[in-house]
Amino acid sequence: MRLVGKAVDVYQYLEPLYNDYRKVRCREKDGSFALSHMDEVIDQMLRKDYLFDIALPRLPSRVTLERVGQLEPRISVLDKEFDEAALEEARRRDARGRRDVLDRWDGRDKHEREHRTTGATAIVRSSGCG
Repeated sequence: MRLVGKAVDVYQYLEPLYNDYRKVRCREKDGSFALSHMDEVIDQMLRKDYLFDIALPRLPSRVTLERVGQLEPRISVLDKEFDEAALEEARRRDARGRRDVLDRWDGRDKHEREHRTTGATAIVRSSGCG
């Protein structure tokens, strides 16, 4: 595909294969075999000038094709999962933060609470260090 296809067709055909994680045996120059994964081979096809001792034609970068309007921005399958995980982590952190604030407010920092209620602008704690 990379040898004869147009740049837009190459990206549209090969990019979905980024989600293919099957193992692939690739023959090295010395005749031995190396284990790789399909998504790694696809990445090399899209980024490198030589692959399997074959000179590949120049391929414009994806960003360039997006700027010209020939390709839509690529959305990774992992983006949705990452966004969901980040949102869940933020919810957990927010819930923990509320509990921490309530725990501190319930008496451990009585001195700090008194300063806040009297309108002190700076709160100084001694840390015991140096």
